[in-house]
Amino acid sequence: MDRLLGDWRLKENVNFDNFLLFTQTSWLERRVALNCSIDVSIMCILKNPYIFSHYHKKVTSLFYNMDENIILDGKERLYDKIKKKHYLKDGIVNIDITGTIVNWKEQIYANNNNLIIKYIWLENNATKIATQEFIKHL
Repeated sequence: MDRLLGDWRLKENVNFDNFLLFTQTSWLERRVALNCSIDVSIMCILKNPYIFSHYHKKVTSLFYNMDENIILDGKERLYDKIKKKHYLKDGIVNIDITGTIVNWKEQIYANNNNLIIKYIWLENNATKIATQEFIKHL
C-alpha cells in the first residue's frame, strides 16, 4: 500500500469512455472527463494491520472532485448514496461499489512505479474493464 501514497497525475485512459457511458454519464461530461487533467492524492491516516488501515484518496479535476476515506476493513459504508466496501487482497485495494443505478468494482494498485485504477463491470453478461494510469506528480 505504501507504493500508492503520494500525488499522481493522469497519464492515460483506456476504455474509460465506455465505463462513463455505463455509469450513465452524459455525452458532454464524458467529453470533459476524457480531455481534462486528473490528479489523485493518496495519504495514510492510520496504519494498523491488526485492526484496519485508514487512507484518504482525493481526486481533483474539472470533471469530478471527490474526497474518499478508504478504510480497509471489508465493511460496507455509505458515501453520498453509494455503498462502498474497501479491502486489501494480494496487495491490491479492492472496492465493491453498489450505486443507485449500476454496480462495479474498482482496483487500485502500483505497476511499474505508476498508479493504476481499474474499473470492472458486467454489461450484457460480459465483463468489461477500463483503466486509468497515473504517474507520480512531484
